[in-house]
Amino acid sequence: MSAALEYSFFAMLLAGATTAQASPDFEPGLWETRVETQMVGAPMAIPPVSHRECITREHLIPKTTQQPDAGCTVIDHRISGNTVRWHLRCDHEGARIESNGTVIYAGESFKGQVLSRVRGDPQGTMKMTQNLTGHRLGPCP
Repeated sequence: MSAALEYSFFAMLLAGATTAQASPDFEPGLWETRVETQMVGAPMAIPPVSHRECITREHLIPKTTQQPDAGCTVIDHRISGNTVRWHLRCDHEGARIESNGTVIYAGESFKGQVLSRVRGDPQGTMKMTQNLTGHRLGPCP
């Protein structure tokens, strides 16, 4: 597996964004996010991963991994009602990853999806879909 592909699975992070817009209906606190990844042309299934993070009104974009940010920038984000949308760009080891994500909050849970294109990989442009589900566990530690 190429470094760019590994990076897209394990190092891509949807960085938090602050906003002056109204917040969706959700409870800030410690959340568990489950990420199911499908990649067109992948030689094997990618196992789902789960992680925990504090989500606040200032940090509404859930991460897709536990790894620290490495060259990722939120290009745009918008909030409309309970829906948060964003565009993310990551540059890492000669590869560029462009992602568009959406989550819909419902109090103490959310569902969402991130669609990504990985360019610069020796195998050409690859497409990835990540389905996200999350639920609040309690207050942040």
